[in-house]
Amino acid sequence: MDVTLSYAVRIESPKQEYLLRYLARSLASAARQDTPCKIIVVDYGSSRSYSRQIRALASFHRADQFVRVDASEWSRGRALNLAVRRCDTAYFAAMDADCLMDPGYITHVLGLSGERRFVMSCVRRVEGERRTYSDAMAAPAKAVHPGEGHGLICVPHAWLMKVRGYDEAYRIWGREDSDLLERARMDGMVVRQTDDTSVPQHLPHLSQKAWLDPKVVAAAKVANEKRYQETMRLRRVVAPQGQWGCG
Repeated sequence: MDVTLSYAVRIESPKQEYLLRYLARSLASAARQDTPCKIIVVDYGSSRSYSRQIRALASFHRADQFVRVDASEWSRGRALNLAVRRCDTAYFAAMDADCLMDPGYITHVLGLSGERRFVMSCVRRVEGERRTYSDAMAAPAKAVHPGEGHGLICVPHAWLMKVRGYDEAYRIWGREDSDLLERARMDGMVVRQTDDTSVPQHLPHLSQKAWLDPKVVAAAKVANEKRYQETMRLRRVVAPQGQWGCG
């Protein structure tokens, strides 16, 4: 297998229980890929009851690794770095628990990949219940922000190790994917975009503000933007972190 598909999940409120259903559907779509891939599921600080259910889903869908860490606050970049450290394939791909994949998705992204290529995919934001990718494509939605990655990438694992993965200074989520993309560009990586017909289907759900303190979300947004602008100003390719990807 040439690629590891990685999920970073955190469920801390009953308002997020939909993620259990969505993760099950996404993992099922991963299992149906034309090109087999390894799968790592990272549970980053979910409450114990939800953690047991996430582990059970990972086991049922035959994920190659399940990683659980305790964390007081969500950090998507740090969660994915745990998977980066455990990846043993040539390519590392990040997927979200609320996305469904076409059976040819892995084949497609590997076809775009290369030693100096950064492959990203936008998404289609579907409405209502869609159990499979085919269900969603029966009434396809428009791609959201074409040309942007939305965190779904496939890149050489060796490159991620060289740049010390995602910058773990970003809080909650937001900007960690833009940061990685711009560092790739600064390092001369060629950015490739998946075809519009192959983008994952993003299942609908509530904003994180439904279960997080809006003031905390707002503060994280300000801090993340400050960090991102600092990276752009200093043109940092390697994340300024010594120990990273550790539980």
